[in-house]
Amino acid sequence: MSYRRSILFLILLSLVGCEENQPQQQAPAPQPVLIQLAERGDFPALDRLLKGRNPDVLDQCQWTPLLKAVQNGHFATARRLLEAGADPNAQDKGGYTPLLFAAAQGHEALIDLLLDYGAEIDHQEHSSGWTALIWAAKAGQERSVRRLLERGANPEIRDFSGQRARDWAVRKGWTAIADLLP
Repeated sequence: MSYRRSILFLILLSLVGCEENQPQQQAPAPQPVLIQLAERGDFPALDRLLKGRNPDVLDQCQWTPLLKAVQNGHFATARRLLEAGADPNAQDKGGYTPLLFAAAQGHEALIDLLLDYGAEIDHQEHSSGWTALIWAAKAGQERSVRRLLERGANPEIRDFSGQRARDWAVRKGWTAIADLLP
């Protein structure tokens, strides 16, 4: 799977189950402004708006500004949200955390930032039981896999189908990644 298709897959996967709970005749609720700013990486506007506000506002899918900032690779915005007290372990409806997105997209600096702020390295999301390491291995993100292993990720954790990160790397043909994993 190409990098672009992997990213699209991750985005679609993160939205599964969210829209289906909306009544058909009701329009989706607008996203809170902090989430919109984080998604765009509009650091100056976000910084001004954060003063005295809760950085963990939620949208209808339980996305926080930090989840959106990380999903879109906005390091400075993510750092500012964490400095303001954003929860590095915030989960959307599927149990996806910022660390899962950072790992799957190969954002090493975001991986380190989130772990430095207390992100749970071996958290398993709710739909497939993937950890950040499993997701990185599955997505072919060799640098993410290296970084997560260096930071203490457990390569022996199995997802809900019984697969470990190495199993996914082998299955996807990521030989260099499979060689990194026990």
